[in-house]
Amino acid sequence: MTILIADDDSAILRVISRCLGRWGFCVITASTGEELLSAWKKNRCQVVLSDVQMPGFLDGLGACEIIRNMNRGVRIFFMTGDAESREKIEKKGFSLAFLKPFVLEEVRAWSRILDP
Repeated sequence: MTILIADDDSAILRVISRCLGRWGFCVITASTGEELLSAWKKNRCQVVLSDVQMPGFLDGLGACEIIRNMNRGVRIFFMTGDAESREKIEKKGFSLAFLKPFVLEEVRAWSRILDP
């Protein structure tokens, strides 16, 4: 299973990507909402994990709304450390994978629900 991960923090992308790779997932990364949308259009990943707030014209939430409108079957999850962003995620009907800062066991627990 391929997971598309988006976060503007390169350290977070690196840690999550390496862990998911070790656990049997293929990973594609993006660091802006625009890159997220472009990577999804190119690869059509069935699972997306994104930060909410990212630089650029399009943030993670906006990019994921577009993806959901294009394909309701995509499983979209968010990670955030911001209470306001958490509320936005829930209002839009998306799922929260885990809060930042996180520990690797939280990422592992989330990955288990995906069943690679």
